[in-house]
Amino acid sequence: MNKGEKLFNEGKRLYEKGRVWEAIPKLKEAIKHHPDYADYHNLLGLCYYTAGLFKDAIKSYEKALKINPDYIEANVNMAIVLNDVGDFERASRFYEKAALLEKGIGGIPQTIKNNLANTYKKLGDMYLEIGEYDKAEEEYKKAIEIAPMFIDIKTSLALTLLQKKSYKEAEKNLKEVLDANPKYKKAFTLLGLLYYKKGEKDKARKIWSELLKEYPDDVKLKTYLKMVEKEVK
Repeated sequence: MNKGEKLFNEGKRLYEKGRVWEAIPKLKEAIKHHPDYADYHNLLGLCYYTAGLFKDAIKSYEKALKINPDYIEANVNMAIVLNDVGDFERASRFYEKAALLEKGIGGIPQTIKNNLANTYKKLGDMYLEIGEYDKAEEEYKKAIEIAPMFIDIKTSLALTLLQKKSYKEAEKNLKEVLDANPKYKKAFTLLGLLYYKKGEKDKARKIWSELLKEYPDDVKLKTYLKMVEKEVK
């Protein structure tokens, strides 16, 4: 075992014990001996990430991926740190790359699928917040394709469709959500709003009245019900 390998193993042991600040100088020294070892850069990135030094972690993962673009763990780690700093678009690309690589060796692990779906959801949330409804719809649909069991994503898609006045598709999604979880308050509230916007105000009033029995302190429900009762007499 040469000096670089010895330093790397020492750094790895320190990292596994949670002593990342001691591991970092060991790994940096190991990299001086073996600058073209992707594993070394990846582990240094993990140490930086654990220490909260996200920019340094990104630089280390970039070096690892420059050496080996098909390094699955480094692609996943890069996606995680980018997700944490709010760069969801780039994060999704690294998750997609990792998923493709995993698929090539026997299937995509559920953890990568879930992470990718959540990244698409965060992108969708961002677009929804700024009123980019077409882009939000696209991201939510990508997420649902990967993780159709995530009813919160399907509900967010329904809200986006509601904003686009795509009432039929919004209703279809909300009913699928409520089939999966008949007590999902957010989906029921949105279904009431959908009926209200379609002009089916009696249906909206009925849904919100029933919900208010279960959630008597919900301010939003009280406001919706007051609004519809002024119009339906």
